[in-house]
Amino acid sequence: MFRRIRALVHSGFRAIWNFNVPFPRNVFSKIYDRRFAIIQLTVAIFLVISPGPVIFYYLSLFLGSGSASIYESAYKNSLIHFPSLAQWLYGYFNHQLFLISVAAALVASTQSSARDLFFALVFSLITILVFADLSYLLIFDRANGDRAIGIVMADCVGGFIAAALIVSITLFADALYRHLPVQRWGRYAAAASTVVILGLAINVSTYVLIEALYRPTPVRFDAVISSPADGMFFTPKPTEERPQSKFRMIPSETSQASINWLHPKGNLTSEWKSLRAGAFSASIEFYDGCTAEEAVVYKNRDAEGFSLGRVSKVNLAFNEGYSNLTVPSLSTSFGHSELEADRPILFFLSEGDVGAVSSRTVTQFVGAQTKLTISRKVADHAYYLSAILIDGSEDQPKLSGQRLRFSVDDKPLDIDIAAPTRTTETKRSACRPIPIRQLMRSGKRMLRNPPLDPGVLLRFTRNPVPADATLGDDISLSVNGDGGWIRMTYGDEKSSRIGQDGKLEVIELRGNFARFELDGVAQAPNPIDSYVLIGDIDGSFPGGNKVRFAGTAKAFWKDRVRQNPTRWERLAIELKIAILGALLSLLAVVSRAVLKEIWNDRKLLLLGPPA
Repeated sequence: MFRRIRALVHSGFRAIWNFNVPFPRNVFSKIYDRRFAIIQLTVAIFLVISPGPVIFYYLSLFLGSGSASIYESAYKNSLIHFPSLAQWLYGYFNHQLFLISVAAALVASTQSSARDLFFALVFSLITILVFADLSYLLIFDRANGDRAIGIVMADCVGGFIAAALIVSITLFADALYRHLPVQRWGRYAAAASTVVILGLAINVSTYVLIEALYRPTPVRFDAVISSPADGMFFTPKPTEERPQSKFRMIPSETSQASINWLHPKGNLTSEWKSLRAGAFSASIEFYDGCTAEEAVVYKNRDAEGFSLGRVSKVNLAFNEGYSNLTVPSLSTSFGHSELEADRPILFFLSEGDVGAVSSRTVTQFVGAQTKLTISRKVADHAYYLSAILIDGSEDQPKLSGQRLRFSVDDKPLDIDIAAPTRTTETKRSACRPIPIRQLMRSGKRMLRNPPLDPGVLLRFTRNPVPADATLGDDISLSVNGDGGWIRMTYGDEKSSRIGQDGKLEVIELRGNFARFELDGVAQAPNPIDSYVLIGDIDGSFPGGNKVRFAGTAKAFWKDRVRQNPTRWERLAIELKIAILGALLSLLAVVSRAVLKEIWNDRKLLLLGPPA
């Protein structure tokens, strides 16, 4: 056995030494005589070595990484967009590898036996690959010694493996060429097709293997959250085929609810309109240390308001700084609301008690260019706007004055508010009205010595209407801002279904999960864990301050740890062992057959010159 191995090695060296390279004498005639062999070898070499750089990339990452999984060795916890098969194959085919294939084919095509072809391919591929890679490193990559040694070793190993695969393809094609009972051109066509098919099979097999190891697979999920919980969501951008998603956390309709917009930066503007001229009369009242609900109940006590008469439009806003607008809950239906907000949107679900009544709250954080519109079917109603007279734009906050921009039917009635002369007590003072009747009648409207948190209540009273008149959505309140958060609080069980169903593309969830399933398997999530899902998601509201998110997640993280398994990770350990065993057995059978042909130095008619 040792003598036969030694003889094989010696014959390999002789094959390399005695290359019948057609240069310089009769070079073109020699190439022409072997044109079919050169073309077929070029195609075979190109298809076999084209996956090489990708295989080397993944192997080097795997061998040099201490990660717990194959996927994490390359991509950590990030999720990749894996290419399609067509994109994969197109990315393989580049002119550098094609030129290497042509050069190696010109050298190897001079051989007409399996053994000589194998050693010719080993010599030419290793020489050309090492030269090309080291030249690239020296010119473009400032190669260091360790990197250069690693690449040379990879080229040597890859050259042997590629040579064995190319000889295997050539042997199979040569067998067809020998034994097909057709004319010579038909045998050439069959052999050439075999080379292409087997070369593409190697590429496709490489794709399937790497895809199984590195392509995250989607997961089906079904999650229901209830208060307390918080998160974030993106709605998809509207397109011609897909309109704007209607999903939102703030309900479009409810009763016995109050809505509040806390705006820390100022520029929160409001505009009230009545679609029926003269249908409402209005008054304005100032308060100190009151909530909206506390201010509203003063109408039967000693509140001193200023009558604005019959109105069709009222604009109200503080000029800058912190402001807080509230539409308090009344005995009538809240009405209909529309919210236009930027992406992404943060939200929070909570529960509490308002007096003796249990309440639910949904809070939605908003960004720039947000608009809230409320249309109501009401008789008497009111809304409340308050501010805190502190300038926090500098390092040291200080007490600051404000201007209340106020107009009735486009007639300006602005009120200047002086800076407070004292800070508030540690304990909030009791709610009390601020006299302003005389102030509104004066020419220069200046509120002096104001409280730290003045509030303005606009109260609207419906004027008598004919008996046959109907009440519709005849008033609207539009509020515009560029930040803060909008909170709706409600307690009526009949309107316990919050929000509006719609499509989403990104969600982040954390808190109390009433249900959480992945691929149909129930999970037990921890309330402090954060889940991020990206994909085709349906958002809905089953009731009781609950929100359901269901769909397919192309990307899924739990506390920044990837949860989308690859196809390989989904397999049971027994199946993994069986697959690896089958592949190794197939490799052993093919390798033994190819080595036998190389050992016996089988002649290759396909590579001989045409008759």
